[in-house]
Amino acid sequence: MALECIERILDLPPEILLVCLSHVDLDDIRSCLKAGNRLLSGIILGSVQIQFRFEQAHAAVHENIFRDPMPSTSERLQELRNREANWLNLTPISKTLVPFKFQPTGIYDLASDVYSVFDYSEDSGRTKIKYTSLKYAERAPGAEWGEIETGKPIVDSGTALSEHDLIAIATRTPTADNDGLVDLQIMLLKFSTGEPHPLAARPILQVHTVEAERGEPVMLIDVLGDTLAFCVLYLNENFEDTNALYVYDWKTGRELIPPVPVDNIGFAFLTRDTLVVPSCTDEWIKVIQIRNASDERRNPPRNLLSLPTLARGHLIISIQTSGKSHPHTGGARPSHAHFIRRADESVILLSCEIHGRTGGPAVEPNVSRETLVLSRPLLQALLSDPEVTLRSAFSEPIPWAKWGPRCARWLDCTRWATRYPLSSCGTRVVAVGADATPTIPVPIRVLDFNPMHVRCAPSALAEVSIRVVGPTNLEAEEDRYVSASFEERLSSEVPYVEITSKEVFAYGALLINNEDLIGVTFQEDGYVKALEFLHFG
Repeated sequence: MALECIERILDLPPEILLVCLSHVDLDDIRSCLKAGNRLLSGIILGSVQIQFRFEQAHAAVHENIFRDPMPSTSERLQELRNREANWLNLTPISKTLVPFKFQPTGIYDLASDVYSVFDYSEDSGRTKIKYTSLKYAERAPGAEWGEIETGKPIVDSGTALSEHDLIAIATRTPTADNDGLVDLQIMLLKFSTGEPHPLAARPILQVHTVEAERGEPVMLIDVLGDTLAFCVLYLNENFEDTNALYVYDWKTGRELIPPVPVDNIGFAFLTRDTLVVPSCTDEWIKVIQIRNASDERRNPPRNLLSLPTLARGHLIISIQTSGKSHPHTGGARPSHAHFIRRADESVILLSCEIHGRTGGPAVEPNVSRETLVLSRPLLQALLSDPEVTLRSAFSEPIPWAKWGPRCARWLDCTRWATRYPLSSCGTRVVAVGADATPTIPVPIRVLDFNPMHVRCAPSALAEVSIRVVGPTNLEAEEDRYVSASFEERLSSEVPYVEITSKEVFAYGALLINNEDLIGVTFQEDGYVKALEFLHFG
């Protein structure tokens, strides 16, 4: 009976079979090819639409469905091939310089295709957010920067531009009746207008009221879907009681879980309902579920992932995270990018500053900067492992050896510029040498953790040098990651390909989004001087 049904399906016109195949999973299409049926194989191999789907999967991207006008499939396929060739060879289509005509602070946010900074004024302090992108930079001179005025001193901000046209801005202002107290609040605004967001039932969220003597906290804010998460950290050790991660439904203003105590501001969305929260003092990573039944709200399920044991006399001083899980494809404010890196195939970066003392208290500590790269798909697969689930039920930390080598890799960042944490988008991580100056430019590096790119990396290219770093041999000590910060050498099953430009640049920092590298140059006083957009498509 089954064979008869298959024969009837194959009697359908090729056009109908192609429509059917367009809704079939890629793994099933591969199975169809392996079956050896000439008719099906001919339709599959001759289809531009199917080839386009396979090449998007290979590149770990999906196309921007909000493009208008939308080119033909064959044109989009060629665009994708050109784009991947540009990234592989580090040959940008264009370079656009955007100067700063105001005094920005060192805080920045790179969301979708928009770069934003805080504008500082001696009269009013930090009350404005200015933003730019390659699209703004292509306008007439003087129109490179847009502006949002809050009228209040800004602490930090986070965005969900494509999904919701949303910017969440943390402000710190004296209370109306007592100058000795300050309100920490989150303003929920529509990015395109600067007005209160119409979907927010409470456009201003009151976080807490505290003594002004605590000083200004450091913060990190992120939004994914309906979830707003932010860390608040007061650096004065006498005021650690309010150092916490807060999680809200920004549309309703409802707190989703109780505040989670933290000792740094690093966190990241693993998925829409899961947060990764590292701890310096406990030397582990909490994986917290934030969408649960109401009866679980008081104690949200979590996993504890131990970091590798530090060497004697070493401490993790700070952890900064990057690697947003944003889809960048919402219709509220569509991205200009033609192709969007897939969030479920991306990486999370934990940039750690580690101090080690080998002498007495008077001896300055050795400082190392090391970044832990977490593979989102591998970490999600690990968390579904029954052994991991069982340990979670007893709040038992999972030893590094049980999880780290399977889905993470350490990078030594001491030789790279660290004004900003390492930047990533999708599976690509970018870095520039720490010793770059206007007179001594250095190459830029792209570390690509896409397994398909690692597998298919060419041995040599004219414009760049290529180095494939494969899984370390678990039995061979010489293949493992060596650092004075850790007790033992560390192995990793996570490979990457490192692409180094032969062209040199004088950037003090390097950022990445879907289509661009953004080189940042600095003045002698440390303020940002200019941005250069290297557009790859």
